[in-house]
Amino acid sequence: MFDTILKEVKDQENIDKSVFIPQLSTNCASRYAILYVIVFYFGIQILNIHCGQDCLSCSNIENVNDCHHHITCNDNEVCYKHKYTGESTSVTYDVGCGLKSTCSHLIGSIFGRSFEGRHQVCSACCNNTRLCNRDIQCHNIVKNGTTLPRTCSDISTVKTGVYNIFPDGSPSAVPVYCVVNNEGSWTVIQRRFDGFVDFYRGWEAYKEGFGNASGEYWLGNENIHELTSHGRHKLRVELSSFNNEERYAEYSLFSVGDEQSNYQLIVNGYQGNAGDSLTGWHNGMKFSTYDRDNDVWPSGNCAATRKGGWWYKDCYQSNLNGKYLRGVYDEVHLDYQGNTWVTWLGSSYALKTSAMMIRRY
Repeated sequence: MFDTILKEVKDQENIDKSVFIPQLSTNCASRYAILYVIVFYFGIQILNIHCGQDCLSCSNIENVNDCHHHITCNDNEVCYKHKYTGESTSVTYDVGCGLKSTCSHLIGSIFGRSFEGRHQVCSACCNNTRLCNRDIQCHNIVKNGTTLPRTCSDISTVKTGVYNIFPDGSPSAVPVYCVVNNEGSWTVIQRRFDGFVDFYRGWEAYKEGFGNASGEYWLGNENIHELTSHGRHKLRVELSSFNNEERYAEYSLFSVGDEQSNYQLIVNGYQGNAGDSLTGWHNGMKFSTYDRDNDVWPSGNCAATRKGGWWYKDCYQSNLNGKYLRGVYDEVHLDYQGNTWVTWLGSSYALKTSAMMIRRY
């Protein structure tokens, strides 16, 4: 329609069409303004102008009739009304404008969220008439009984890579590295391979997590607690040396307590070929950082002297979050600060790579 108008203007008045094109907008008010200019200067009458739907726009309301905020959608959008039912049976609604495609994809930028710290069954309906969405009857409701993925095991994927998960209590998506093997999908909670990320950090950093899911990172003690507090989890630790030798240690029981317990570690049921550097020394220990000493060493703070954040006793058999010291180092001079797994290569060898991953079973 606009192209026709502009062509007429150009043909009749020999005006350069490009003068008007940059001003075009999908916003209805902008269209009226542009058309008014065209009508005023060139006497062309435009009638029956069509804009997007008039829709209510509110979030987290208990009754749609309580929403009094109207917006005008773009032409490619429709009014939607979305109902959230939480595990406590509480119900709230969102209403607004959305692309038609969102009606069949509820877990996404518009329809995906947590409710009362729990995941919810979602339903939505869309209406492509010019009625306000207060009047949508939702006779043809699109339903989705799928909860947001809490771990990598909840994601239908066939390859290793970075994905978003939604641990309970998380206000938004948490990017993680997922590893897929013959057993299924594992959620990586710790990953190191080049020493780029500094792991000598304080309590809050270890609580919230740091690094990048596509690189080196710690998922965060709060997230690890949330994940392992739902069902029984395995822990798999994969290690490699600078000679490209590889070893693993797997534990049939792994969980981390909440912050009140100082993220106490429970680990048991070893199998593998790297030796057990967790059960005998670290099981039952609380997490320590340089600014929060929870170890049982009477002479000092293991996290401060060993340069990491870990479930230290007095001090360690493993120190995977220690300094990235690249192979053999002087353990006495550097005070046992390397990222080590003692039962494999001893306390004087800093590992090339380490990955800690969990899986519910």
